[in-house]
Amino acid sequence: HIQCLKWELIAPTLNMWANWYMSQWDIYIQQCPFALNHPFLHSVTDPLVVFKSPTEKSYARYRELMQIIDIALLDVVSLQYQPRAIVASVMYVLLGYHFGPVSYTHLRAHETSLHLVCRLLLEKKQ
Repeated sequence: HIQCLKWELIAPTLNMWANWYMSQWDIYIQQCPFALNHPFLHSVTDPLVVFKSPTEKSYARYRELMQIIDIALLDVVSLQYQPRAIVASVMYVLLGYHFGPVSYTHLRAHETSLHLVCRLLLEKKQ
């Protein structure tokens, strides 16, 4: 039976989710035809916002994401969310920050309470 294997299941961590989302984003932004041809990316100064490339800028974004996740965990409101949701929300807010201004109406139309917490933490950090 399976108990004989003595496998231990380890729950996904925030770090695991963060690395997964960052890797998926990098693949998307660099290879997806929809992303490459999106008019929004042609209107920003730095369209290639990546996290896992071997550059200082990319590593700075990685550190920034992980620091904001650490800060979010200190907020009692974030305890009601799954680790995956926390990472996705922080990444959503951080990408918006790096891509520059977007329509306030567009941002609020997609904002959840967790996005709000992350956005406020990011604004407090500045």
